[in-house]
Amino acid sequence: MTATGFNFALRSVQAALFCLSLLLVQSQAAFATPDQIIITGFEAPPYFYTDQTGNPTGLLVELVQEASRKSGVSVKFAVTNWPRAQLETRNGGADLIFPVVRTPERESWLEYPLAPITRFEMMIFSNGNPEFSFTGNADELHGLRIGKIAKGRMHPKFRALEESGKALVEPRDNVDQLITAVHHGRIDAFVAPRLMTLWTIDKMGIEDVHPFATPMGVSNIYLALSKKSKKRLAWEKLSKALPNLEIRKSRFLAALADR
Repeated sequence: MTATGFNFALRSVQAALFCLSLLLVQSQAAFATPDQIIITGFEAPPYFYTDQTGNPTGLLVELVQEASRKSGVSVKFAVTNWPRAQLETRNGGADLIFPVVRTPERESWLEYPLAPITRFEMMIFSNGNPEFSFTGNADELHGLRIGKIAKGRMHPKFRALEESGKALVEPRDNVDQLITAVHHGRIDAFVAPRLMTLWTIDKMGIEDVHPFATPMGVSNIYLALSKKSKKRLAWEKLSKALPNLEIRKSRFLAALADR
């Protein structure tokens, strides 16, 4: 097969997968009961992901399921990728989306609750014996090779570091690749959300990649409502029984420490 033919075939497969995922989310909406809330988002373990059998699970799923039982509001979860999750929420095919930060652009199609459901601590991870220190000051990363998630939304402090050109920022497709790169010494460190990265490190069985104690920055994370949702009353009822994720986060970190 020629390079042109291969690229065409690859684009065709990617388009087919996009359509299949979109149909999956739309089918969730089609089979939802009139008052059933659909929550969508991308794979963000340990908060929101699918288990080995394809069923949604995670800290957020458990929290919402408990609130669902208390409030009597039925809930469905649709785990997909980020572009599709945003598209469905914009169109009203999904009612709620997680995880989102608050931005002026998103306020045009999302309604945010008063309080975030959690916070993402953006940590600097390195190997077990780094040749540098980090106490929260971006200047300490000057001259280093720092990895980031290629399509992830970075904290403003890290974006300023990247734009300054004083650190060599190397993107990777996902957290797994960042962990592997630090483990093999291909980069000096990387920035990523704390819990998601610790969960992945544990699943990979890698023992020499750790975060510095001080975060690069902290972002408020919301479970936000589509402005086109017709389940506003159901969401108001559910949200009254829905606490934030902090207790479950603490339990998760304690369980990791005991392993």
